Amino acid sequence: MTVTARASSIHVAIALAAITTVAAACGAPREAAPSRPAAPAPFAPPRAPGAAECRRALPAACGAAAPSYARDVAPILSRRCFACHAGDGVAADEHDFSAWPTLYAQRAQVAAQVGACAMPPRRAPALPEDEAETLLLWIACGAPKE
Repeated sequence: MTVTARASSIHVAIALAAITTVAAACGAPREAAPSRPAAPAPFAPPRAPGAAECRRALPAACGAAAPSYARDVAPILSRRCFACHAGDGVAADEHDFSAWPTLYAQRAQVAAQVGACAMPPRRAPALPEDEAETLLLWIACGAPKE
């Protein structure tokens, strides 16, 4: 591993630790979403012993067309994330995903959390697979604003 890759890994690990702390503040345990065979998500936070594994892989490449932020991504974020990550939400100070520049800057952390089924918080319904796939594909496509 190169020095640059190691430094990037450390920065992402630190950011994930902060996000995991915020996730704990947002909710209590919920049943884990059903797992599906996929490559492990990088930097997935540890799960409690006996908890079902959830791994969603970031697509290796952008598909034929990137999902639209306005049409596809923003409605998912509004339904699933904004209660904590916008306005007066408990995580909005550091992770206000209603502001595209913040979301864009934190896209790797979002991918890691969605990939590990760590978000939305455990008290909220699990993110449906189609919505998770849309978010991960949008990030794999470079998280375009439009």
